[in-house]
Amino acid sequence: MKSFWSMVICMLFSSNALAALEDVSVNLQASQYDGEYLGVAGIGYDFTEHFSASVDIDTDRYLEVGASYSTIIDTWYLETYVRYGFGDELTAQASDGSELEYQTHIYDVGFLAGKALSNSVFAYLDTSLQYRNPSHNIDLPAFVDDSSLAYELSQQTEWNNTLAVDYTPVEWLSLGASYNFDLLLGDHPYDESLRDSMDVSVTLNLPYVTPYVRYTKGEYRVRPGRPVQDSSYTEVGFYFNF
Repeated sequence: MKSFWSMVICMLFSSNALAALEDVSVNLQASQYDGEYLGVAGIGYDFTEHFSASVDIDTDRYLEVGASYSTIIDTWYLETYVRYGFGDELTAQASDGSELEYQTHIYDVGFLAGKALSNSVFAYLDTSLQYRNPSHNIDLPAFVDDSSLAYELSQQTEWNNTLAVDYTPVEWLSLGASYNFDLLLGDHPYDESLRDSMDVSVTLNLPYVTPYVRYTKGEYRVRPGRPVQDSSYTEVGFYFNF
């Protein structure tokens, strides 16, 4: 009798574990930027059909946690989300030789609306407000000659937007293109309030793993904790779906 109940318990545990694994997604990303490699590892979990949460960390030791609620209405996909992230303490030097230690805390609240235009084309708009709150060990007036650095070290609010289209000509292949435009809200030292970039991507929809390549050009942040750069880079990544 003991062996029978042990077998039943093992079967129940195994089925629960397998069911739980079906709700887990893992992603690994790698990119080369300015001669250095950046990596990101993340995990997501679907608590229900609508509610999910995720955690990821990169090689800069920037940690981000997020939660989202999504639903499908007819041919529309709607999602609201929140994210919070913070990085490791970093150092920088001002023109007067002062050494700065700082850490940035970043908060996002966003909404995504997507629509299936056909069986193979999906378009969406992702819009969010981002609040950046750096903490540091020096007064900002010491950076009067470094206006862009002083701005990076000030509290900032950005309105970030992405317009994107994904095309899936066959089941195992997806092609994507997006235009990203971010607006700086409030005072800033830059000539323009608008920063924009474009990217294209190729994704293979394989069982259990989804490899992709993405190329980005324009003004963007390689990672949330990094400053904006005007250049281009290529990112290679994998999403694992259990």
